[in-house]
Amino acid sequence: MLTDAQCRAAKPREGIYRLNDYKGLYLEIKPNGIKAWRYRFKLNDKASWFALGDYPSVTLGEAREKCEAA
Repeated sequence: MLTDAQCRAAKPREGIYRLNDYKGLYLEIKPNGIKAWRYRFKLNDKASWFALGDYPSVTLGEAREKCEAA
């Protein structure tokens, strides 16, 4: 599971990468430095994702709560 320190310390790279938390929740870090919370799930055997907001506007705790609610 992620910590807030890991989220703050994540630096942009050449390509998009993800830091996984749990239950499909992850922090997506883009090359332009934007960090966004995403929730990956399956519905009717089809994979999809749901945007939960940008970090740090949406904290790790808030992202976990939104993930549970979704």
